[in-house]
Amino acid sequence: VARREGLGDDTYTLISDDTSLTISSSSRRGLLFGIGRFLRLSPAGDGCLDIPLGLDREWTPTSRIRGHQIGYGHLSNSMDSWSVAQFDRYIRDLILFGCNAIEINYKPDPSPHHKLSFDEMATELSVMAVRYDLDCTLWIPNWGDEPHYHEALTSGQELEDRERFFRLLPRISGITVPGGDPGSLRPYVLFPWVERLTEALGASGHTPEAWVSAQWMKADTGWYDSFTEHANERPDWLAGI
Repeated sequence: VARREGLGDDTYTLISDDTSLTISSSSRRGLLFGIGRFLRLSPAGDGCLDIPLGLDREWTPTSRIRGHQIGYGHLSNSMDSWSVAQFDRYIRDLILFGCNAIEINYKPDPSPHHKLSFDEMATELSVMAVRYDLDCTLWIPNWGDEPHYHEALTSGQELEDRERFFRLLPRISGITVPGGDPGSLRPYVLFPWVERLTEALGASGHTPEAWVSAQWMKADTGWYDSFTEHANERPDWLAGI
């Protein structure tokens, strides 16, 4: 395994000869992707690992974002019962198949199966993202409908809670906020709210970027037209849709 400058973060090379194989990348996660590629393509058996032909090349994933959402809230399948060690093993397995990002599902409701509190486990997951050089984003639902976000007191308290949580995590690469499910926000409420969240994200020492999901259970043509209009203004914090 060797560091090689000049390659993209997710790009790696495999070079073999009769007795050895060298995996090179300019990033830690690129090296891990290279190891995963080698293990997936190399037949194993009878106490040996065969190096197949055709590995000698530079590899670059076709998709820039290859993420996986992780839930730890109540009713998140079985994940709300997992330990730190189980999540660590799970994320390492994802990396071997090319995953370069995790998204923490922000649902801090307690579960009777929790080994740690939600905040503590989310912090551990962000630490793992740092350790393995992964992007780490947050999926953040809306806790109320439009009156909640029009009211300065209730929206201000939620913003304070979010910023407190942001400061716990060593790495946040960005946030994703849906228009609904839960909540029901029309675009003229949704976009200003996400802007406030990104400001809190930046104040917490993280990159102030957000993805906005065009998701609302009662959306009609007018809703989507308004969403498109706001998105086309291309605010600085908007990373994608």
